[in-house]
Amino acid sequence: MQALFRLVTGPLLSVLTPLGYGLPKITALRVKVLNKMQSIFGPHNPSNPLSKYIQFDPKLKIGMRGSTQTGVRNNPNKTGNWNPKDFDLDLFIVSDELAAMNNGKIVKLPQVRDSLADDFPELFSGLRQGDKGVSVKFYTQVQAQNKGGTIFYDGSK
Repeated sequence: MQALFRLVTGPLLSVLTPLGYGLPKITALRVKVLNKMQSIFGPHNPSNPLSKYIQFDPKLKIGMRGSTQTGVRNNPNKTGNWNPKDFDLDLFIVSDELAAMNNGKIVKLPQVRDSLADDFPELFSGLRQGDKGVSVKFYTQVQAQNKGGTIFYDGSK
C-alpha cells in the first residue's frame, strides 16, 4: 500500500502532510484559498453567492471557521494539518434575524462548491464532493463572540 502522507519535521514541529505537499506548499495553497474566498465573499464582489442573505440583512457579517481558516483540523476523528486533497469550507453568517429564521440549521451549498471546483480547480480540486464541501451556519451577535474565524464581509461598517 502506497503511503498517502509523509512526516515533515522541523525545529518546532513534526506533522504529517499529504505526499507531494511539504508544509510550506500547503501553507501557500491555503493562503491562496483564503485570498480567493475573500474575493468571492468579500464586499467588492457584486455576484457574491450569499447575496440573497446580504439583501435580507445588509448589516450581516460573512466569515469562515475551521481547518481551512486555521490550518489545523480540530475534529476528534480527523486531526493534523489542513489537507489540500480533502477539505471543506465552513462559512458562517452573523445576523440575529437570519439566525432566528434558520434556528441553528446548517445550510449546505453544493452549487457554490461545484462552481468553486469548476472555476478554480487549482485551488479547490480537494474540496469535498456534493453537500459536504461548502456549508454556512448562522449565528447571533452573542453566539459569534465566542466562535472566532475570519470575516470576509462586514455590512456593519
